[in-house]
Amino acid sequence: MVTIEPSKTQFVVVQAPFHRKMKSITSLHGKVETVGVRRTESADAPDINSLITPSTADVFGRVHVIYLLEQANLAVTLTNTSNELLAHAAFLNHPNVDFVDQACWEPWFCEQFGADKCTPLNTLFMHLFVALPEFSIASAKEIVRTVFSAIPDLHYIFLVTTNSSSLEPALAELFEPLACLQDPESPCSAFVCLRHNHVPRLHIRRASTSNQFNSFNRVEDHDDLTPILAEHASMLNASYGPYFLADLIEAQDEDHHAAVCEDEGTAVGFISASAEVNLKLLSQCFELAPFDRLCKPAPEGPTEMEPGLDIAALPQEPDADSLSDQEPRVSESRESSLTPEFIIHPEASNAFCIQLFFVEQKYETRSVDFLPYMFALFPDRDFCVISVPMMVPEFPLLKRFLRVTPRPASSLPHELYICHRSSLLTDFEVRVAVSSDRSSVEALIGKLRLQESILEDLDLFCQARRDPHGTPLQAFVAVVQEQVVGTAIIRNEEVLNFSSPFLPLRRSSLPSNNAVGFCSCSICRPVLQDIEYIRSHYNIESFIYFSHHQREDHGQLSHFALNPIFQYYARHFLGEALRLGHKSCLYYPIYPPHQSQRNASAHSLTWALGCMVPVRPRRQIVYPLEELGINAPPVQVSKEEVPYALNHFNRKLTMEPKLTINSRIVVVGASDTGMSFLEVLSFWYVFAFYSQP
Repeated sequence: MVTIEPSKTQFVVVQAPFHRKMKSITSLHGKVETVGVRRTESADAPDINSLITPSTADVFGRVHVIYLLEQANLAVTLTNTSNELLAHAAFLNHPNVDFVDQACWEPWFCEQFGADKCTPLNTLFMHLFVALPEFSIASAKEIVRTVFSAIPDLHYIFLVTTNSSSLEPALAELFEPLACLQDPESPCSAFVCLRHNHVPRLHIRRASTSNQFNSFNRVEDHDDLTPILAEHASMLNASYGPYFLADLIEAQDEDHHAAVCEDEGTAVGFISASAEVNLKLLSQCFELAPFDRLCKPAPEGPTEMEPGLDIAALPQEPDADSLSDQEPRVSESRESSLTPEFIIHPEASNAFCIQLFFVEQKYETRSVDFLPYMFALFPDRDFCVISVPMMVPEFPLLKRFLRVTPRPASSLPHELYICHRSSLLTDFEVRVAVSSDRSSVEALIGKLRLQESILEDLDLFCQARRDPHGTPLQAFVAVVQEQVVGTAIIRNEEVLNFSSPFLPLRRSSLPSNNAVGFCSCSICRPVLQDIEYIRSHYNIESFIYFSHHQREDHGQLSHFALNPIFQYYARHFLGEALRLGHKSCLYYPIYPPHQSQRNASAHSLTWALGCMVPVRPRRQIVYPLEELGINAPPVQVSKEEVPYALNHFNRKLTMEPKLTINSRIVVVGASDTGMSFLEVLSFWYVFAFYSQP
């Protein structure tokens, strides 16, 4: 069995999302430029404007660049080594046509163009593309490759434009026209760019040696895979011998399987898994009770649920995917995890473990292609587990996994991740809640003490679309295979009178101990922070241009409940709530302990907060109001409120995952410098820190 122990001291290199290894592109005149793709910043707007031409307006219409960047789910920029902007593209989760509501584009698009396989999960729409003319074709290809690589669920990029428009050569080379099925005189045309033409899914097959599958004339997988492991060869060979990889391939049986992913007949990645899992050791080191301790439930036990959705999970923050420029990673289970004397009730085990995994860096974003194949090899197991040394940066495969909370007394220097087979389902749909969803939502949150508050607001939405104080409500549900697996309720951010005695707080209760299988984010009170107060007391404009968002675009997240095995879709769920609710910003305040009645339980925050970013408070001026008289600032600026931590989510964050840091960070002493350092880390929104025992 293969184990790589972390060294005593390691430097963790963390890079921003979309930072990729620089590549070379060639212009139409043969000029070579070294380029990289990054997320677009607001400071890029002048350069983007300078690249807009009349032909751009013919295809995309008149574009206000700053407004588009504020609304875009994904905006990327291609720059050279001098940081000069060569190209830009903006993508949204709805078509850029005025006559179709952004919340209702699916039925129209399917009826008009027969695109019945496209969903909000696997589809983006290009709303703008500009480039230097000589680099336009090469730039467009590089941007499309990067976008498909960065978003594993994305399969279609559509471009919708007027019938009279003609695509420029760069776009015409990437996009194929779609036939209009309904109205030949339709006011628009649609074009599609398909994943498989640029970053196709990897072919997964059983690993073989030279004496296997000879009829297929395949080269021995061992020879293809050995160079990928070259960096770790000396360590692995010293611990397990020079032929450990061949041994894993040869030792396959009904409980041990190995598979490779291949590109054009060459193996570029490897995974080995075993049905033998040390349940006793894992239970001693990690909180596995919510997962039925990875054992199959009793046939008639209380934990038995509908097939395909029989889950229980700890509330954890979502994993973050990193497009970092790293060498291929190797992730393994500990050798001791397969020691026979520790295996308890092997016939009741409901998990298999990944023993060894590695993939060439070029293909690591498609690592998820391994999982359906591996679950098919273990049809009687619902969980896949993998342990990773703490100092190893998270790699793309873990994006589909839940991080399990370690026990305080755990001495295992590894992180444990768990994946349920149902989390691979892709028919995750978000829609507006209806009255008939009430029983399903009640079943979803049945173990939470907050259920009464959530159901009360759901009833108010279904009956009047407002709460008793007149604040508009919006409610949404997430559905998988016709089963409700999540719900979210949003209130408008309104300007209300905080001193009014007629607006009592509605206290929320802590969830019961048996509710750890679900998460619910809730500010269970009708009193909302007004937008001007937020703007004057928090640096919200570090994340948005406030003037480009209407008052009704702002909302406060009142409730958020999600079946934990679908935590991978939490960010998509919030993004869909914004689209369907015609919102662009969400807020979530957290109050201090002496105002805890305004908060949800700490256990209930992690799902939503994992997708949100903390907003730094502004330093306030203490005004002598009586002396200033009529010259005093507005009440929204000067009024005193209970201080709270503000968290924020917007459209730009729907496809910007955080980078996970599992490394220990120790600050010695409570000096001003140490506190400042911790403050910087706390508000460094691109990172997700996990505390270590």
